[in-house]
Amino acid sequence: YLYLHQDADHSIEFRDNDNAASLRLPAANTGWQAVVIARAGAQLRLWRPADNARAEGRVAGALPAMADLVIGARSHRAGMPKTLGAGAIGGVLAWPGHDLLAETPTPTARALRDSFDNFCLWEL
Repeated sequence: YLYLHQDADHSIEFRDNDNAASLRLPAANTGWQAVVIARAGAQLRLWRPADNARAEGRVAGALPAMADLVIGARSHRAGMPKTLGAGAIGGVLAWPGHDLLAETPTPTARALRDSFDNFCLWEL
């Protein structure tokens, strides 16, 4: 699994279930946080437009080309059953096949990233 979560200190982490890659952004201001996650092969990237915070890393093994997307707010505590978490998800946008965070994104990916950045500037 690859999953994104926010810790109690409001930092953001994007990691794989085997903990081979763990990307972390420090806490931002209180309130909603918009983040972009990208996966291209074994490369993982994380970006928060509000303060241009970025992190990237690679998973050790091969990831499948296709994956299911599961969205939810669940607790993730070792040794305890999963319960509903206290998180709130305001929305999810998906752009399959477009790496918005690539070093040299395609013109379409660049336009999508810039549009999302502008949306965050005015809406969050």
